[in-house]
Amino acid sequence: MTYVLLTSATLCLLLGWICCRLWRTNQRNQAYYEARLKELTEESTRRGHYLTSILGVLNRTTGGICKRISENIEVAEAIQTNAPDLFKKCDGLAYWLHAHDQFFGYLYATVADGIDPDHRMRIEEMYETGHGTIYERIYQAAGLPYPPIPANKPK
Repeated sequence: MTYVLLTSATLCLLLGWICCRLWRTNQRNQAYYEARLKELTEESTRRGHYLTSILGVLNRTTGGICKRISENIEVAEAIQTNAPDLFKKCDGLAYWLHAHDQFFGYLYATVADGIDPDHRMRIEEMYETGHGTIYERIYQAAGLPYPPIPANKPK
Protein backbone atom coordinates (compact mmCIF):
# COMPACT_ATOMS: atom_id res chain seq x y z
CA MET A 1 0.00 0.00 0.00
CA THR A 2 2.84 2.37 0.80
CA TYR A 3 4.35 1.52 -2.57
CA VAL A 4 1.09 2.46 -4.34
CA LEU A 5 0.86 5.75 -2.41
CA LEU A 6 4.49 6.56 -3.10
CA THR A 7 4.09 5.72 -6.79
CA SER A 8 0.87 7.76 -6.98
CA ALA A 9 2.48 10.74 -5.30
CA THR A 10 5.48 10.52 -7.62
CA LEU A 11 3.22 10.32 -10.65
CA CYS A 12 1.19 13.29 -9.41
CA LEU A 13 4.36 15.34 -8.91
CA LEU A 14 5.68 14.29 -12.31
CA LEU A 15 2.40 15.13 -14.03
CA GLY A 16 2.25 18.46 -12.18
CA TRP A 17 5.79 19.25 -13.28
CA ILE A 18 4.98 18.27 -16.90
CA CYS A 19 1.82 20.39 -16.85
CA CYS A 20 3.78 23.34 -15.45
CA ARG A 21 6.44 22.99 -18.18
CA LEU A 22 3.77 22.74 -20.87
CA TRP A 23 2.01 25.81 -19.53
CA ARG A 24 5.28 27.80 -19.46
CA THR A 25 6.15 26.65 -22.99
CA ASN A 26 2.66 27.59 -24.14
CA GLN A 27 3.03 31.04 -22.59
CA ARG A 28 6.40 31.59 -24.31
CA ASN A 29 5.00 30.37 -27.64
CA GLN A 30 1.97 32.57 -27.30
CA ALA A 31 4.15 35.61 -26.58
CA TYR A 32 6.38 34.77 -29.57
CA TYR A 33 3.44 34.34 -31.94
CA GLU A 34 1.76 37.51 -30.72
CA ALA A 35 4.99 39.46 -31.30
CA ARG A 36 5.42 37.85 -34.73
CA LEU A 37 1.80 38.64 -35.63
CA LYS A 38 2.40 42.27 -34.65
CA GLU A 39 5.55 42.41 -36.86
CA LEU A 40 3.72 40.87 -39.81
CA THR A 41 0.76 43.21 -39.38
CA GLU A 42 3.09 46.23 -39.34
CA GLU A 43 4.93 44.93 -42.42
CA SER A 44 1.64 44.36 -44.20
CA THR A 45 0.54 47.91 -43.33
CA ARG A 46 3.85 49.34 -44.65
CA ARG A 47 3.51 47.37 -47.88
CA GLY A 48 -0.10 48.47 -48.21
CA HIS A 49 0.95 52.12 -47.94
CA TYR A 50 3.76 51.51 -50.43
CA LEU A 51 1.40 49.85 -52.90
CA THR A 52 -1.14 52.63 -52.45
CA SER A 53 1.58 55.19 -53.20
CA ILE A 54 2.64 53.33 -56.35
CA LEU A 55 -0.95 53.03 -57.53
CA GLY A 56 -1.46 56.73 -56.82
CA VAL A 57 1.51 57.65 -59.01
CA LEU A 58 0.37 55.34 -61.79
CA ASN A 59 -3.19 56.57 -61.58
CA ARG A 60 -2.85 60.31 -61.10
CA THR A 61 0.65 61.68 -61.76
CA THR A 62 0.53 63.85 -64.90
CA GLY A 63 -2.57 62.09 -66.13
CA GLY A 64 -1.60 58.59 -65.05
CA ILE A 65 -0.41 55.60 -66.98
CA CYS A 66 -3.43 55.51 -69.31
CA LYS A 67 -2.55 59.04 -70.43
CA ARG A 68 1.10 58.04 -70.96
CA ILE A 69 -0.01 55.10 -73.13
CA SER A 70 -2.25 57.36 -75.22
CA GLU A 71 0.37 60.07 -75.59
CA ASN A 72 3.03 57.57 -76.62
CA ILE A 73 0.77 56.45 -79.48
CA GLU A 74 -0.03 60.09 -80.32
CA VAL A 75 3.69 60.92 -80.54
CA ALA A 76 4.30 57.95 -82.86
CA GLU A 77 1.32 58.92 -85.03
CA ALA A 78 2.37 62.59 -85.13
CA ILE A 79 5.87 61.70 -86.28
CA GLN A 80 4.49 59.23 -88.82
CA THR A 81 2.08 61.88 -90.17
CA ASN A 82 4.30 64.99 -90.07
CA ALA A 83 7.86 63.69 -90.41
CA PRO A 84 7.80 60.06 -91.56
CA ASP A 85 11.40 60.17 -92.77
CA LEU A 86 12.50 60.81 -89.17
CA PHE A 87 11.94 57.11 -88.50
CA LYS A 88 14.25 56.32 -91.45
CA LYS A 89 16.93 58.74 -90.26
CA CYS A 90 16.76 57.54 -86.66
CA ASP A 91 15.66 53.93 -86.95
CA GLY A 92 15.97 53.36 -83.20
CA LEU A 93 13.21 55.90 -82.54
CA ALA A 94 10.45 53.58 -83.75
CA TYR A 95 11.79 50.74 -81.61
CA TRP A 96 12.07 52.96 -78.55
CA LEU A 97 8.52 54.23 -78.88
CA HIS A 98 7.23 50.71 -79.47
CA ALA A 99 9.15 49.39 -76.44
CA HIS A 100 7.75 52.21 -74.30
CA ASP A 101 4.26 51.38 -75.49
CA GLN A 102 4.66 47.72 -74.65
CA PHE A 103 6.23 48.45 -71.27
CA PHE A 104 3.43 50.85 -70.32
CA GLY A 105 0.84 48.35 -71.58
CA TYR A 106 2.25 45.49 -69.52
CA LEU A 107 2.66 47.73 -66.48
CA TYR A 108 -0.93 48.89 -66.80
CA ALA A 109 -2.20 45.34 -67.22
CA THR A 110 -0.26 44.29 -64.11
CA VAL A 111 -1.52 47.04 -61.80
CA ALA A 112 -4.86 47.77 -63.42
CA ASP A 113 -6.95 45.97 -60.79
CA GLY A 114 -5.76 48.58 -58.29
CA ILE A 115 -6.28 51.50 -60.68
CA ASP A 116 -9.31 50.69 -62.76
CA PRO A 117 -11.84 47.92 -62.09
CA ASP A 118 -12.88 47.97 -65.76
CA HIS A 119 -9.31 47.51 -66.99
CA ARG A 120 -9.99 44.33 -68.97
CA MET A 121 -12.56 46.20 -71.03
CA ARG A 122 -10.13 49.09 -71.59
CA ILE A 123 -7.30 46.79 -72.67
CA GLU A 124 -9.58 45.00 -75.11
CA GLU A 125 -10.76 48.39 -76.44
CA MET A 126 -7.14 49.44 -77.02
CA TYR A 127 -6.45 46.38 -79.12
CA GLU A 128 -9.79 46.48 -80.95
CA THR A 129 -9.19 50.08 -82.01
CA GLY A 130 -5.86 49.19 -83.62
CA HIS A 131 -3.73 50.47 -80.76
CA GLY A 132 -0.67 48.48 -81.85
CA THR A 133 -1.03 48.80 -85.61
CA ILE A 134 0.69 52.21 -85.71
CA TYR A 135 4.05 50.51 -85.16
CA GLU A 136 3.44 47.99 -87.91
CA ARG A 137 2.70 50.90 -90.27
CA ILE A 138 5.80 52.77 -89.08
CA TYR A 139 8.11 49.77 -89.58
CA GLN A 140 6.65 49.10 -93.00
CA ALA A 141 6.86 52.74 -94.16
CA ALA A 142 10.41 53.16 -92.85
CA GLY A 143 11.54 49.83 -94.27
CA LEU A 144 12.50 48.60 -90.83
CA PRO A 145 12.30 44.98 -89.74
CA TYR A 146 9.72 44.18 -87.12
CA PRO A 147 11.55 44.08 -83.77
CA PRO A 148 12.09 40.98 -81.68
CA ILE A 149 9.86 42.54 -79.01
CA PRO A 150 7.21 40.05 -77.91
CA ALA A 151 3.89 41.25 -79.26
CA ASN A 152 1.68 39.35 -76.83
CA LYS A 153 -1.26 41.17 -75.42
CA PRO A 154 -0.95 41.84 -71.68
CA LYS A 155 -3.04 39.45 -69.64
